[in-house]
Amino acid sequence: MSKRGGFTLLEVLMALGVFAIAVVGMMVALNAVLESAQDARLQQIVRQRLENHLAFLEAGPIKEVNRKVDLDSPKMTITETVRREQVHNANRTVLEGFWRVEVVAEWEIGGVKQKDQASILRFAP
Repeated sequence: MSKRGGFTLLEVLMALGVFAIAVVGMMVALNAVLESAQDARLQQIVRQRLENHLAFLEAGPIKEVNRKVDLDSPKMTITETVRREQVHNANRTVLEGFWRVEVVAEWEIGGVKQKDQASILRFAP
């Protein structure tokens, strides 16, 4: 009787099972990486829009503002606020002519509300 070398059916099925588990693990990891990259891209877009709104308010004529702007892509709300700010010097004297320019962005990622803000102090007598 001759003995043949080879794999049994059980060994082949076990190898296929291990391979399938490894492929599923890699797909889960790839999905997590893609979601993370998408979230980072969205946050970059939001930050850029936030800074653009702040620069626009800073460059224009100074006046009190408090308004909301709804944007569609990505779905977010930006609140622009310009208000007088009391600034004190070392002698506790109030310095006139300072304005707080602030922009707040609110959006949603995966059902979780996000918020970011940027502000500057501007002197305009």
